[in-house]
Parts: sequence; C-alpha cells; structure tokens
Amino acid sequence: MTEEELDDLELLPQKKLHFEWLLPVLFRPRSTFEKVVKQPNSVWLTPMLVLSILLVILALVSSPIRAMNSQMGAELPPDFDYYPPEQQQAIIEGQQSMSGPVFTLVFPLLGSLAGLWIVWLVLGSILHLTLTFFGSRSRTKSALNITAWASTPFAIRYLVQIVAILVTRQLIDNPGLSGFFAADMGGFRLFLSLFFGLVDIYAIWHVILLVLGVKTFANLTSAKAWASVLLAVVVMFLIQASFGLLGSKLGNSGGTRPFFFF
Repeated sequence: MTEEELDDLELLPQKKLHFEWLLPVLFRPRSTFEKVVKQPNSVWLTPMLVLSILLVILALVSSPIRAMNSQMGAELPPDFDYYPPEQQQAIIEGQQSMSGPVFTLVFPLLGSLAGLWIVWLVLGSILHLTLTFFGSRSRTKSALNITAWASTPFAIRYLVQIVAILVTRQLIDNPGLSGFFAADMGGFRLFLSLFFGLVDIYAIWHVILLVLGVKTFANLTSAKAWASVLLAVVVMFLIQASFGLLGSKLGNSGGTRPFFFF
C-alpha cells in the first residue's frame, strides 16, 4: 500500500472500538497485532477502556475492606482523655473521615486510573525510543497501540483480584514477587520490594505480547525486539518503584504500596 493510499485511508471513517480483538490478542496475538498495525488511526482506546472499567470495579469491591481496616487500625493518641472536648471531637472526626469514601474509594480509584493511563503513555513513549535506538523507524502511534493491546493480560489480573477480594474479604498486600521482602523494611530493600512487586505472571505475559507486537511493525530481529522491550519495561519499572519509594517516604507509611501501581 502506497503512502498516498494510506493518507486516503486515514480520511475514511474508522471504527474506534474493537472489542472483537480482546480475546484473540491473548490467544492469537500475532494475527491480532497484524490487524492492529494495519489500522491507519490509533486503536488503543478499547483495551484502555476495559482496563479502566475493571479498575473501577476493583476499587468498589476494595473500598469496604479499606474502610474496615482503617477503623480497626485507628488508635487514639496517648492521654486522649485529658484533651479538651473540642480537640477530642476533631480527632475522632479526622479518624472517621479516613474511613470515609473519599479516602477508601475516590482517592484510590483516581490514583489507579491516573497510573493506568500514565504508565501506558510513558511506556509506549519509552518503547518508541528504544525501538528507534535499535534501528526501527516506526511511528509513536504504533508503539502506543501495541502497548495498549499488549496490556490486555492485566485485565485478567484485575478479574482475579476482584474475585480474590470478594472471596477472602482481604486486600492483596504483597503483589508479584514483593512477598519475598519483609513488609517493614526501608531504603534500598523497600525499593526492591516495590520493583519486584510489579513482576508477576501477567507482567511476563505483557512482555511477551509486547515482543510479538513489536515484531509485527518494527522490522527488527528477534534479539533486538526482545532487547528493546525489556529495556523499556525495566526503565518503566524503575520509574514506578522510584515514585513508590518517594510516596512511602512522604507518607511515612513504611511499605505502603501506592495506588498507581499498574
């Protein structure tokens, strides 16, 4: 197809949502990515929309448990009985607000949604840079499309988490490989915990799909495709773990995992 034909094709009305690709991208990724690459316009909306909806559901089922944990963990300060009545009331109201929907639903949901979209945009941009470094002349649009569709395994992760929370009535505190690290650690070991907390079977599945997607449009050898994807993902993980460490320090929360981890 010539460049003029591509330009004419981009002027035609294009289908924006492709729900019919959601299952095939997991089980027949090569043929699905070929369809994604052939699209003249951006087609990242469908997987990002599905992931966003699942994050909303995950936040809804997690909110009551967060509220209960907040109430159980609330402690009155020493000598509370000697405080003036106005100060006692302010402390009690403050603790109650921490278990309210703003802190147990709204803030976690906004953080998760912002993290989802920011990580997709940053990872797609980094992937484009690494592909360029290894000799590809692909467009940023292709990298963003492939990054979005290669993120579909995270929908499975969210579904598993939703079911697990509904069944166990407990939040998932140690995702990925972070369970190998103590929860009360700090410094570099906390950074490692946050970094490896991003590594699980769904992240590995995501990497494999990224490589398959890159090979459909980047015109690179398998070795360069793997190198570009792994470099982009590791850099993204380092950025996320760094922000997680910063958030833990600012919040003085020990090993509390930030909401925006994707």
